[in-house]
Amino acid sequence: MRCVSSANGWIRVLVVDDDGDFVRLMSRMLANPVRRYQVMGARSYQEALNALQESRPDLILLDLMLPDKSGLPNWYTRSSRPRSGMTSRS
Repeated sequence: MRCVSSANGWIRVLVVDDDGDFVRLMSRMLANPVRRYQVMGARSYQEALNALQESRPDLILLDLMLPDKSGLPNWYTRSSRPRSGMTSRS
């Protein structure tokens, strides 16, 4: 699978999860100059919205059970044409 990347050649990833350890783990796994991922983290729905105002990520890894809002239904209202989606509940 080929991913469309940002203008600088890096793929922007937003990790949204209320578990800070998970956000840090995903950031460490993805933040590697060889893989060319630029990782942003958010621990709440509101933090994610703020991050989206700053930059539009190529990929969002989203926790569906956020404490301030349930994840998925709100994200579809943010974008009229999401490119793709994959969800998981743990």
